[in-house]
Amino acid sequence: MAILQVALDLINAHRAIEIAKEAIRGGADWLEAGTPLIKSEGM
Repeated sequence: MAILQVALDLINAHRAIEIAKEAIRGGADWLEAGTPLIKSEGM
């Protein structure tokens, strides 16, 4: 079985959340907060 992982390599948290919601609706199994997002927004 394939696993779909989406990496959120963005610097804008609002846009990352929008994409995460779209990814979940599309069937993503994993969401990854990418380094650019973590560096720009913190953990």
